[in-house]
Amino acid sequence: MVDESRFGSLDLGPKSLQNAAMVAGGLLMLLAIVTFTGLLSILPGYPAVILAFIFWGVLPGWWLQRALVASRRAGPVEQVVLAFVMSMALAAAPGLLALRFHWSLEAFAMAYALLAAAVSGISLLWPLQRHQGEDEADEDPHGATRGTTLLLILVAVPLLAIVTSPWWAGDRIARDADDMVYVGYISSYANSDELNASDPFGDTKQGTFRRMEVNVWVVMEALVAKTAGVKGFDLHMHYLPGILTMLAVASMFALAKGLFGSTRLALLAAILILIHAFLDLAPQEGVGRMLLLRMAQDKMAASFIFVPVGILLGAWYLEKPNLMAYIAVLLAAGAALVVHPLGLMSIAVALSSVAILRVFVERTRDSFQSAVYLVVPWMVLGMGFLGWSWLFGDRGEILYDYPRLTFNVTDVPGGMIIGSYHLLLNPLVLASIVLAVPAWLLARRQIGNQVLLGVVAGVLLIFFVPFVATPIAEATREEAVWRLHRLIPAALILAYVLHYGLMKLSSMGTLDAVGPWSSTISTAVLAPSVGVFLIFAAAFLIQEHYALADDGAFYDRTSDTTLLPWTGGSIFLGGVERAFSSDWRPVGTELALLDYLDEHAPPGSTVLIPRAISSRYFSGLLNDVRSVESPGAPLLANRRVFIETYYEGRLDEAKYELDVEAVLDDFSVDYIVVPPRTELNDDGRTFVRFDMDDFRTELGEPELVTFSVAAGDEFSAWAFDGRDEERISGVKLTVPTDMNPSRPTLDFLLEIAPAETLTEDAVVRLVVTYFPASGGERTSVVTDIAFEKGTPPGERVTIRRPITNATVEAGRSYRFIVSRLPNEPEDDLAGDVLFTGLRVKYWPTAFVPIGDTGFYIYKR
Repeated sequence: MVDESRFGSLDLGPKSLQNAAMVAGGLLMLLAIVTFTGLLSILPGYPAVILAFIFWGVLPGWWLQRALVASRRAGPVEQVVLAFVMSMALAAAPGLLALRFHWSLEAFAMAYALLAAAVSGISLLWPLQRHQGEDEADEDPHGATRGTTLLLILVAVPLLAIVTSPWWAGDRIARDADDMVYVGYISSYANSDELNASDPFGDTKQGTFRRMEVNVWVVMEALVAKTAGVKGFDLHMHYLPGILTMLAVASMFALAKGLFGSTRLALLAAILILIHAFLDLAPQEGVGRMLLLRMAQDKMAASFIFVPVGILLGAWYLEKPNLMAYIAVLLAAGAALVVHPLGLMSIAVALSSVAILRVFVERTRDSFQSAVYLVVPWMVLGMGFLGWSWLFGDRGEILYDYPRLTFNVTDVPGGMIIGSYHLLLNPLVLASIVLAVPAWLLARRQIGNQVLLGVVAGVLLIFFVPFVATPIAEATREEAVWRLHRLIPAALILAYVLHYGLMKLSSMGTLDAVGPWSSTISTAVLAPSVGVFLIFAAAFLIQEHYALADDGAFYDRTSDTTLLPWTGGSIFLGGVERAFSSDWRPVGTELALLDYLDEHAPPGSTVLIPRAISSRYFSGLLNDVRSVESPGAPLLANRRVFIETYYEGRLDEAKYELDVEAVLDDFSVDYIVVPPRTELNDDGRTFVRFDMDDFRTELGEPELVTFSVAAGDEFSAWAFDGRDEERISGVKLTVPTDMNPSRPTLDFLLEIAPAETLTEDAVVRLVVTYFPASGGERTSVVTDIAFEKGTPPGERVTIRRPITNATVEAGRSYRFIVSRLPNEPEDDLAGDVLFTGLRVKYWPTAFVPIGDTGFYIYKR
């Protein structure tokens, strides 16, 4: 009897339709509520981000992945990873349309929600047909449950530390220069009325950043940030890396479990990828920097989440070809493409290699047919792109023009290139390459083993064969060749070999009755942990010697502290120091400055600010405020020269035949930011520079000395010791009559230097006190000056200290006292300090200090 409630393979019964409608409607309503009500913003930042990530990154693809891989054994971890990838696939079309036609973020969200709701409802109409072998036990040996529990703990502890890092690490974890570019896009998309891929970088023409015009990943980040009510900077730099690192480890677990059906093997793979990451933090392109520090970036998410899932789905299709599996592969490939084009290329390389190897091994019509279906789309796409590039000489700018470093590529005769061996030097990577063939030979006809060898072979072919590497690099970028090294599944190969070895030893009885323990405890609990430790120890010992062999080409960060004395420096500790170096994060004073400008500077304002801040952070944190050197500004090179000479105090108006005020007008400067230590040209008028000979001793025994730094470089200074308070006085100035009476503002510039080389960081506290010469109330200005370890004797620094609303009157005379307070806890320099100068400036009307955030902000 035919069930008339079915149409094809769809279950169109009343109950199924009702369930589908409820899920579709409920999902759409939930996503609309969190989009338009700001409901999650009432929560603290991190919990709000986690919920927003689940709502937009997991739920939309949850029912789709269940329909596509229903015939497979997929546990909760695998399903979450698959749901994330399918969610990104569903966001691809709405995201591309939104970027192309400049929709608002809310319009994209609703289009994405509508599509996700419709697909989720339809997905529920497919009956779930379970895999025949789903109830079969894993191939783990006796006692695997207890062993698996211990391995789970070994994975969970570091992951818990990573996920909670926003709470315990704060701003100490380093990020990367690229992160600030992504933050710029996220902030722009979240705070503007349209998604414009060129907008974060000022007046650049549309299409300047072509890859970003198809980058839906950043749009999704903006959506999560806005839904959670957090800043794009906080999302990308604080919250998202830990979440995505956990998801990347889960992707490795899913790949191992999906290929080999063993939970213990999957946990071993998860542990080993974490070990690989923690060992490989020192290099610029190390796996550790990518997986632990840069995971929020599109290319890292593509490499460590979308590529493993794409490989898994492709392997499942090759093993049991069917339409649903094929659709799943295509969706994963589409998701990878709108995250980063290297993700699509990596999936194509991996699956093409595995498909060819499977045809070679199986030699059947079915294997050839499934391989053709899987490989032909990549071949057509790749050959079409190469042909377009050769015919029209346009690489499409799908990749950024990454500067070539020593370890990226190697030039070979004939104008060709290959990848550099430096990228494969990690001991775990080398071991996996060597073990790929033996691992395949252990079960040549199993799809998992074919993946191990096929992926490695495909990477090495492109990496080291110049006739393959060169055309790819010419059509795209060299980056497309040398970044393929991260595709090698080192953790998976080592986990498989370790797991296989443990099974063999257990079956042979070799591990029975070790010491006082039973065979169950020794085999299932101790052996895997000991194996993991031995792999870690061997890799650690080998890698520590690379500082000698590599000569800093790839392993460019070592610690002065050595773990092995003969190596001259520790690569492992260098990586730890790099991870907590706060690289590419604004320090507290910089962040306070940027927050102040964000709050107080009107939209469209232009700020003159040191390049160390503007070139790193402006585009990421201030969308409506521009720096003088914003990308796209006219005469950009001239602007940069002006900024550098301005802040270094080398801008001689007569020499350069320019009027600083006129230049500031040409650049439409509204605000000037002044670091406390700077020599600069500005409109503050120096009306007195006190001569050291004019001071006299008032308290203690400060000495007036002549200090010699080098031949012909001598200066007078007052030496304050580090034991008791000492004070000098006797100088007087008269305030000019044209000082702005409504906002009297003085600017103190103190010159100071250590008397001896500093062996550690130190702080000196100086106090400048002024009072009317005829008598009256005294005003003290306390200034703490920080010196870094290693500062040589006599190296003078200038500290700028503005005094807003100063208690001075135009035309009146004031006396000044300078003292050091070494007995206060803030002053921790035990030796002498040299006070070498004091200048006082006043601000008439042109500029007025409006903020003190560690930097000083002046409004024109």
